[in-house]
Amino acid sequence: FADQRSNRAIDLINSGRYAEAKLLLEKSAYDGNKNAQFNLGAMYVNGTGVPKDYTKAAFWFEKSASKGDLESLLQLGHLYRDLGLTSERPGNFKPNNYEARRWYKLAANRQSAEAQYWLGKIAEYFGDPNDPKTEALDWYEKSANLGYLESQIRLGELYSERDIDRSINWYERAYLNDGDELTLLELSHLKQAKKLGIYVTPSDTADLRFFKRRAIDSISGYRENEKEERFYDLSRVYRYGRYGAKKDAALADRLEKFSKE
Repeated sequence: FADQRSNRAIDLINSGRYAEAKLLLEKSAYDGNKNAQFNLGAMYVNGTGVPKDYTKAAFWFEKSASKGDLESLLQLGHLYRDLGLTSERPGNFKPNNYEARRWYKLAANRQSAEAQYWLGKIAEYFGDPNDPKTEALDWYEKSANLGYLESQIRLGELYSERDIDRSINWYERAYLNDGDELTLLELSHLKQAKKLGIYVTPSDTADLRFFKRRAIDSISGYRENEKEERFYDLSRVYRYGRYGAKKDAALADRLEKFSKE
């Protein structure tokens, strides 16, 4: 009967009859129905027929999560997550990355690729300052191996200057997993950079990375009109062995030739 009331409430919400929906959801939620508890929490998150109030939303999501609702675990992670995007949280709600991680980990342990992605994101921004990406890479890879597109793309980005083959692999997987044209563009740039031998490596100096990056970015896309100038500049770096690059006349010649193609 509680499920019937909860389903009826969804129909009322879809019809714009929010006050009636809220009453039905509250009856079912207080009876312990986890779906009603989740939907009531969603009303407070989205401000659907009620003022936005994350404190009340968290109350109901926690009730639902305690009964095993995976989506509620995720929503609690989202509520508490703080990546510095905004300090305003309805209902005097205080973001807390420790709490966010706690809820995300509960979801991640149930193979939620989305929760694993956000654990990676939090680790990337707030992890060990000496090596903030180690834990992030672990979470992103778990998520990516479950097919989560955003994690696959992020791994492509993070590996692009530390392991070119892994980067290409993740961009390829992302593109095959409904990636967009930007994903394909990044993939084509990396493949061409590998072919030319100008991909960025961890041992590159900051200046050498700069010249490599600007050349790679001009291979195609909206910066292609700057390709000739940028590849010529990089060819000079290798011709004269500047910025930590070894002198390589043959590579310099290839880059000059490529700049005019």
